[in-house]
Amino acid sequence: MSNEKKEYGPGDTLVLRIRKNEHFLAEWAGKQTEIGESIRYLIENDISRNGMSDVSREIMKNRPELPTAKDIKTDLFMFIGDNEKVTPKEAYEYLADKYQLDDWSRTIITRSGKEPKWNNIVRWAKKDLQNEDLVESIEHGVWVLTDDGRYVHKRLSEDSQKKD
Repeated sequence: MSNEKKEYGPGDTLVLRIRKNEHFLAEWAGKQTEIGESIRYLIENDISRNGMSDVSREIMKNRPELPTAKDIKTDLFMFIGDNEKVTPKEAYEYLADKYQLDDWSRTIITRSGKEPKWNNIVRWAKKDLQNEDLVESIEHGVWVLTDDGRYVHKRLSEDSQKKD
């Protein structure tokens, strides 16, 4: 049996077992339950007062629309090619700036609650490029173009210069 302690995150369920003689802990646990129920009551009241029947629809309606992995794939490819080596962090920041994402859009968390959705989208675009044999990781956290990728990048760069 491992002695490693599990880290709990948002949405995780925590079970607390209390001995009968631990009155302070039992009182504390009861207060936590009361607080949770009070918050739920206030939210439900606010929802009914404002005429919302489904909070999830309201959240989705007000959530900013993020570009998809397909939308950003070419820009990610060109960024990696223009810089020879790119870290994921550099890619997240460059593309977020290019697509003019505000701070909130950059920090929306995935459903799992483990990372920003934007980072996940960028990594899916990288995965698509990797599946097309255009990009590879030369070591953990360093993205580069493959030989095929360098050839395609050169052609796209030349075509871009001709248009200008």
